[in-house]
Amino acid sequence: MKGAPYFSHDANARHDSKIIPMRTKYGSEGYGWYWMLVEMMREEGDYRLRIDDLDLIRGYATQLDTDARTLRRFITDCSQRFMLFTSEDGFVWSESLRERMKPLDNKREQGKRAAEKRWAAERGQCEGNAGAMPPQCKGNAINIEDIEEEDKEDSSKNEPPPDDFANIPETIKARLRKWQHGSNAIWTGIMQEVANDTPEEWILAAIDASENANACNLNYLRGAIKGIKADGGPGVKKPRKCKLSDPIHRYAYSLDVLEDCGCEACINSAKKMREAL
Repeated sequence: MKGAPYFSHDANARHDSKIIPMRTKYGSEGYGWYWMLVEMMREEGDYRLRIDDLDLIRGYATQLDTDARTLRRFITDCSQRFMLFTSEDGFVWSESLRERMKPLDNKREQGKRAAEKRWAAERGQCEGNAGAMPPQCKGNAINIEDIEEEDKEDSSKNEPPPDDFANIPETIKARLRKWQHGSNAIWTGIMQEVANDTPEEWILAAIDASENANACNLNYLRGAIKGIKADGGPGVKKPRKCKLSDPIHRYAYSLDVLEDCGCEACINSAKKMREAL
């Protein structure tokens, strides 16, 4: 889709020596999960996903149409067993993706260095002509124009392209403009929700949830929207069916398992366990 981040993908990736063992255990579903996680990593500025926050894991799991417990087990297997991912300090990433992104990252870095070198030369031109007033210094004038132009770019970096995203309601645009890491990927995701007739108040509620969780990114936003849809609207919570194999003996399960289940009884049990700690 126009404006969306991209990365190269080998046509024969399914035959990779690390992919095959993963497919043997998780099948085509796991193969889909793997590439969806890589896509989500690509959308992040540092190509990493946080995995030390249960709410974030649930958001990722919602996008992958699975549950948080299964997803955490899958990520652990991909990191420690299949060596497809690397995990450290609460983050997970793909070394393969990072390698594929190096040419683009290097190109960006070269452009940044060239701009810094040009600005340094222009500053030196002004310093060498100390007697000149700022308006008389051509180098200074150019530098100011560059800075002003850059300021304009910074102030509009979260602005959606007008032609492609004209159907997004202004209330939603106003909220997303405040996000520090806005990108065309976020606007594209919201445009898809608008095209799918997702109610405006549902999208705004998902934005609220993302901001409250300090997770202003496309992955969490999509998960929040999907959760609201599953509940039937913001503020509506459908009773969740207990996923435990032995719900009568909830005390035998860990906090993470109880919170992962999400049913009212398990949540209450987890709350009591936390209070007893």
